[in-house]
Amino acid sequence: MAKQIKRTLDLNTAARPTLEITLQDEAKTVVRVTTPTEGLMDELQQLSPEMLEIIQTGDKEGVEAVYTLTAQLLSCNLDGLSFTAEQLRDKYIEGFGSLVLVLNAYLDFVTELTKEKN
Repeated sequence: MAKQIKRTLDLNTAARPTLEITLQDEAKTVVRVTTPTEGLMDELQQLSPEMLEIIQTGDKEGVEAVYTLTAQLLSCNLDGLSFTAEQLRDKYIEGFGSLVLVLNAYLDFVTELTKEKN
């Protein structure tokens, strides 16, 4: 009789890749960001080519779109924290330059994970 092998995968306790970001609020909130949903990844890919133009022109609608997307991306985390564009702007991130740093780090994180899978 063959030996039966039993394996278990508990997705609630499985290690997941994260990007740890320390925000610029008084408490220096640390958020462990995870990978995006498919929908957010699509939005990120759509907005990425326009990012340089938004940064250069300061287009108000474009800037708001970047804050909104960043809030959604940061809300994908292991800490159960949710963010809005307004909260990022008013409390957690000091200026658009810092927002761009966060997005660049996030893009590097996702790119690195994608390369590891291939």
